[in-house]
Amino acid sequence: YFLHSGHLTIAGCKMSKSLKNFITIQDALKKHTARQLRLAFLLHSWKDTLDYSDNTMEMAVQYEKFLNEFFLNVKCRIRSLGSGTTLKTFSKWNDAELELNKKFCAAKDAVHAALCDNVDTRTALDVIRDLVGYSNVYTKETNPPNTLLLRDIAVYITKMFIVFGAIGNSNDGIGFPIESDSANVN
Repeated sequence: YFLHSGHLTIAGCKMSKSLKNFITIQDALKKHTARQLRLAFLLHSWKDTLDYSDNTMEMAVQYEKFLNEFFLNVKCRIRSLGSGTTLKTFSKWNDAELELNKKFCAAKDAVHAALCDNVDTRTALDVIRDLVGYSNVYTKETNPPNTLLLRDIAVYITKMFIVFGAIGNSNDGIGFPIESDSANVN
């Protein structure tokens, strides 16, 4: 289940059967996945008006792609280590790892604060976007990047999206599970 209690508008007009400008969930799911719809709601305050439009949904689709690319890159790094190396192997952190870890800790605190402040999912998702951006910059500028730290960030983000309802509870990995279209609409 997913709850949004603000008003929905379409092209700036309040969605209403009498105005004949309404869209059913089933119609919306024909164009977008359930995750994309959930992300669209999460990217807006629950108490504010949400304008259901192509622009709104494009923001959600782009956010999903941005996160998915990060998750795939982290999974690729983990696989590239091979079976001979474990993620539990200690490696000393340099300044770049210390800085990214500091941003990671600050992001966790900021997400918690946003959710405690009237369930502000919009701010929480902005903080997560920034954390992924910092992680991507770190990955590009550091050779080799610390895969354990990147994995911890990806696991945290995955857990947050399980809490938000954008990833099912059965997910035991990193990122969005690979699903068929029919499974994604539920």
